[in-house]
Amino acid sequence: MTAKKILVVDNEEDQLDMMGSLLDRMGYQVVLVQDPDKALNLIRKDRFSLVITDLIMPGTDGMELCEQIKSTMPETPVYMFSGYVDL
Repeated sequence: MTAKKILVVDNEEDQLDMMGSLLDRMGYQVVLVQDPDKALNLIRKDRFSLVITDLIMPGTDGMELCEQIKSTMPETPVYMFSGYVDL
């Protein structure tokens, strides 16, 4: 059985490494990307079972990335997270 492939997008390298390590230990095939535009190119070329993306990123943010993913691959689930806290 082939492991499900998950794309993780975050401009913070530490967050990517942590998420990638966790998902890898859970048995998933993980692709880590810091650049949302590169993530879109990958999505156009490959199928992912899930995309996990940071909400707040410079340039293309998580909401815009989600909209573009849904217009390209509407069946792909997208999970968004953020470490940003607005007091």
